[in-house]
Amino acid sequence: MTAIVADAMDRPVSKLESIATCVAYGTVSISITLFNKAVFSVYNFNFPNTVLLLQLFISLVLLQVLRKNPLVHRDQTTAEQRRNATPMMLFWIAYVVSGVYALQHLNVPMFNVIRRTSVLPVLVGEYLIYNRVPSLPSGGAIALMVAGAWVAGIGDMDYNALGYFWAVVCVICTCAYLLLLKRVKESSGLSDATLLWLNNMYSFPLMLLWTCGGTNECVDVWSYPRLSEPSFIGFLLVSASQALLLNLAIYRCTAVNSALATTIVGNVKDVLLTTVGLFLFGDVTFNRTNLAGLGLGLAGGISYSVINLMKRMPKTTSKATN
Repeated sequence: MTAIVADAMDRPVSKLESIATCVAYGTVSISITLFNKAVFSVYNFNFPNTVLLLQLFISLVLLQVLRKNPLVHRDQTTAEQRRNATPMMLFWIAYVVSGVYALQHLNVPMFNVIRRTSVLPVLVGEYLIYNRVPSLPSGGAIALMVAGAWVAGIGDMDYNALGYFWAVVCVICTCAYLLLLKRVKESSGLSDATLLWLNNMYSFPLMLLWTCGGTNECVDVWSYPRLSEPSFIGFLLVSASQALLLNLAIYRCTAVNSALATTIVGNVKDVLLTTVGLFLFGDVTFNRTNLAGLGLGLAGGISYSVINLMKRMPKTTSKATN
């Protein structure tokens, strides 16, 4: 992180600001999922590439407008740094694209519980790369998350093969992105905001090329019957603008509190998102097996956060005493 950002984060943080950053992250994270789903399910806007292209464009515009803000201050990058970050950027756009594709075909609870299983391949990757082994309680919580996704899938009466395929791709790409992100940050020292800028900057032309050259969306989107409706335009713009807000909320929550606090807020958010998603869009067919699987997945996620919180509490207490 740059000196400007470090100076901004070194000042004392009030309890109100700490709570506000957690609430902001949770709120934006829930909101972007629900707004994206509403665009696809309520308005039947079956143009996921257009949504992604608009998200990337708005993110770039906002990053440029806010470039003097310490939270999104960008470092100068070299050609070698950009070249080394290329695999990370490709997996980033792949996980973003696959996530939107999956959400288009799956209901919110199933999308949410499958996405949470990305922690398993991440841990496998960390073992292979860094030789790190999770504790037995952590491994049990992760197994519970994976088992929950499996049980929920068995009981999913609205099974959509394409949705499951893109959800699995999203999990794999998320894993690869997170592992590469860690390596790029360690080797380059670039800030999160700089990497976010690079992700959006390099992904936008690729997404534009794919949308216009690999699909018919550039032509077909103009025949969408509700394109001029103010309510639809409002939902689409809010959905697209929240992509950057989510990243900024994550950075701020982590900087003001900790990475663990951000993880815990993420799991609380998942409980709320799954509960709301069960009823909001009317696309969930209820049955005991599916609900049990969703419950197992959420329990695993919460347990994983609590276990990590308990492991870090002695360190936090020691630091406070010193």
